[in-house]
Amino acid sequence: WCTVNIYCICSGVIAENKKGNNGMQRIALNKHWRLALDGKTYDVDLPHTWNNIDGQDGTNGYLRTKGVYSKTLDPREGVCYLEVLAANSVAEVYLDGVKLCSHEGGYSAFWTELTGKLGKQAKLEIAVDNSPDDAVYPTMADFTFYGGLYRGVNLIVCPEKHFLPTSNGTGIRATAYKRDGHWELDIEFEVSSAAADSEVTFILKDADGKEVGAARAKGADKRAVIKLEEPRLWDVDDPYLYTLTGSIADGDSADIETGFRTFSFDADKGFFLNGRHLKIKGVSRHQDREGVGNALTLEMHEEDIKLIKEVGANSVRLAHYQHSDFFYTLCDRAGLLVWAEVPVISRFSPKRQLNALSQLKELIIQAKNHPSIFTWSISNEITIAGESKGLRQALSELNALAKSLDDTRPTVMAAVTMCPANSDLNSITDILGYNHYFGWYMG
Repeated sequence: WCTVNIYCICSGVIAENKKGNNGMQRIALNKHWRLALDGKTYDVDLPHTWNNIDGQDGTNGYLRTKGVYSKTLDPREGVCYLEVLAANSVAEVYLDGVKLCSHEGGYSAFWTELTGKLGKQAKLEIAVDNSPDDAVYPTMADFTFYGGLYRGVNLIVCPEKHFLPTSNGTGIRATAYKRDGHWELDIEFEVSSAAADSEVTFILKDADGKEVGAARAKGADKRAVIKLEEPRLWDVDDPYLYTLTGSIADGDSADIETGFRTFSFDADKGFFLNGRHLKIKGVSRHQDREGVGNALTLEMHEEDIKLIKEVGANSVRLAHYQHSDFFYTLCDRAGLLVWAEVPVISRFSPKRQLNALSQLKELIIQAKNHPSIFTWSISNEITIAGESKGLRQALSELNALAKSLDDTRPTVMAAVTMCPANSDLNSITDILGYNHYFGWYMG
């Protein structure tokens, strides 16, 4: 192992400080961290990876180990949550030496509550480890498993009555259905125990700010429905978005963007968006750049969208893991259809099946609001190292989980040339992709 050239990337803030209507604040904690890594310490800002150089130069391997990020948090009153937007690939969170939580999986966000723990200055430590792990996907792949806090960290401060941010950052999930000639926006929500008996109001507004629908419920109901007759549909040529605002009486509020659309597949005719045939023309995108690794700034995400649109694509496969929620939002706004995926890739491992299910659940719950996503992918080229015992059952479990969490989107997986076309694995998901590498993987 040779000396690493550069460990830190000082990037722009990924999450801007944002204050809700009734006091909720999302405060970026991206500046002034100390990183203890490989026997040395460094001053770094987030987003950050320690593999931005050695993970890309193609020689001598790259550093796969544990790094510990630390900073001091000022005293803070009220209900507080720590939001870690991604930590690759296993993380543990400590406050003044006391372990608060752990997380396995390097591509999804996770949260832990800090309420009552910030009465004085406190030392926050986030230990991140990208070492090979028998329990965590991916097992092997042709991309770098960058170590670090590469999407940033936030502090969320809420009033006592608030939407719980610990499932997807907002506590609100909205799914559009077309039923009996009209549309329904099915709203799932979670509130704090203090808001269980409070009235919760949902207002849907169009892009001009005009109210077009509303619903009311009690906090304990966890569900509400808004009906519309003829919404303006989201399309690749007209990515129209509505804003849904949830408000708790005497409490907090939260906004999400949502859209209405239908899609279907026909074995002979292809893909249909809103009943209109559409040829899907897309690219596959990884979340990294030369010299930066995966610690991308907002501007870099935005530039990727512009480049994808410039080549004439109307779709993007976000390979091979959950991407930044900001990037899914950009796809919503740009009219790019999204194939969303988990890192069950190349080599099946029964030891990692629980983690595969966990990562798929996080992907769907955290990204479900995005109308651009048209399919959930449960694996990629999983037979490239051969078909293992138990693989069909494992993929069937993943497929069933996806269907139980979201019955509006088809499931998919990407097979590889070496997988026979008549393999029974190819009948598990609703649709199927085939990756062919003629002249590269085979003659």
